[in-house]
Amino acid sequence: MTLRRLAETTAAAIFIYKGKRLVDCNPATEALTGYTRDELLGMEATQIVLPSFRARFEEQLGVQSGRSQIKIVNKRGEERWLDVTTGVIDAQGETTGIAAAYDLSPLKSAEEQLRILAYHDGLTGLPNRAMLVETLRRLIFSVRRRRGTPFGLLYLDLDDFKIVNESLGQVIGDSLLAAVARRIEECIRPEDTVARLSGDEFAVLLPDVRTAADAIRVAKRIHDKVRGSFQLNGRDLFMTTSIGIAMSDPSLARPEDLLGAADTAMYRAKEQGKSRYQVFDPGMHTMAIERLQLETDLQWAIERREFRILFQPIVELDGGALRGFEALARWQHPTRGILSPKDFIPVAEETGMIVPIGWQILRDACRQVREWQRHPGCEDIFVTVNLSGKQFTQSDMVERVASILAETGLPGHTLGLEIVESMLMQNADSTRDVLRQLKALGVRMLIDDFGTGYSSLSYLHRFPTSGLKIDRSFVKGIDGSWSNAELVKTIVTICQGMNMDVVAEGVETSEQAAKLIALGCRHGQGYYFARPMEAEKAGELILKRARTEPHSRVIGAPFEGASFVAL
Repeated sequence: MTLRRLAETTAAAIFIYKGKRLVDCNPATEALTGYTRDELLGMEATQIVLPSFRARFEEQLGVQSGRSQIKIVNKRGEERWLDVTTGVIDAQGETTGIAAAYDLSPLKSAEEQLRILAYHDGLTGLPNRAMLVETLRRLIFSVRRRRGTPFGLLYLDLDDFKIVNESLGQVIGDSLLAAVARRIEECIRPEDTVARLSGDEFAVLLPDVRTAADAIRVAKRIHDKVRGSFQLNGRDLFMTTSIGIAMSDPSLARPEDLLGAADTAMYRAKEQGKSRYQVFDPGMHTMAIERLQLETDLQWAIERREFRILFQPIVELDGGALRGFEALARWQHPTRGILSPKDFIPVAEETGMIVPIGWQILRDACRQVREWQRHPGCEDIFVTVNLSGKQFTQSDMVERVASILAETGLPGHTLGLEIVESMLMQNADSTRDVLRQLKALGVRMLIDDFGTGYSSLSYLHRFPTSGLKIDRSFVKGIDGSWSNAELVKTIVTICQGMNMDVVAEGVETSEQAAKLIALGCRHGQGYYFARPMEAEKAGELILKRARTEPHSRVIGAPFEGASFVAL
């Protein structure tokens, strides 16, 4: 096969040139450039090369051999990437240049798609963490080099997004994330960068922002924009966001340092009540380390079963007869001693560790109470246990409760599960179904801390609950506040009409107990009657009452409140 025949059949674009002008070419060159052979002959080889590549290609044409990647514009106006190899040949005693070019455009397009996938979030189309880190790295270097304009970084986390995702499903959750992304974009300048970091976390990079006050103004705009209603799939969803703000600083020399600072500030905003912003200060770093240690310790605590239960009596207000107990979690930390719920429950909630902790507490409480029930006269003693929102929304929650009852042998009617008001309202239909299933097991459902959430008595009849617990904040001022007293009276009256029990929390004085009795409230718990106690002391109390009242059950056995306080 002759060289010409080979050139005419190969897929490579082959052309011969003298100086810079084409003197011959094969059909593949015509196909690649869109020009005919007659149009190409005499044309300068650099004529259709993009200006930014032209000088380099001219230099290549003037040497013995070379290879480069260039970009051309064909006759149809399309830009194409070429891989061009050049050399010289001796044709009939005359030195002539020859080039072979391959179309790299499909490969370059695939590379670009991979780059987009590597540096962009598929759901929202926003830059991802990897791209944000690269942008931060360049910006940090630029600011350090010219000692110029500082910049700001916002770290956003959607409050309680997991509840939406778990209760309404991932499709709704994804739609919400995409809608949030669009709203954030509406709040920024063209030179700013919005990135989705992971899950429900976003970041906003603000170049040329001189002060924290400037960054705060952007944070406020985003906060207000996100806080509105989202209409998705026929539902109105309300969302808030917590925002951490970090300003560029010589001490934050790496992208990871800035992201960590903004993240720490964001968590501080959540700790202060969510739906707000917080500016980072160096003191937060120490707190972040402490939090990380706390998370690690919690993981070990679950493995080592370091959680213990204290039992606080629930009594008849009129006479102080014991009715049952509330199981309260405490953490026996190996170095810090006994930790109360306020020291670890918020972190456990945020990290999801509240789920294994909650089931551990429920199982141990049921096992202990069942032990007491085996004593004569103690068969009907009951226990109430707090159920976290994350436990309540688990798809197998009812099955878990049933399994624990079967495993421990505790009769369902002697178990009460306490849930907060907001859990009822997250998804009313599915919540109602879950409550009916629990009721079928005999389990009593109680609304905890009533008065601190929706505080709407009108919805109580919609849910198969057994009772509610009036928050201690209302009990505290009941003997001096007309409004508190009226609220308690209204709650008690309505609940009595619905055959629901009412328990007053935080009863600390005889005056409060007397007032609650006068208002019709039958049951209470608090320091006036007894502090939370170890299982051993609670067991001694139960057996003591059983012995002193041999012909009556412990439930309803009267005793003086003062004797309780002495325990």
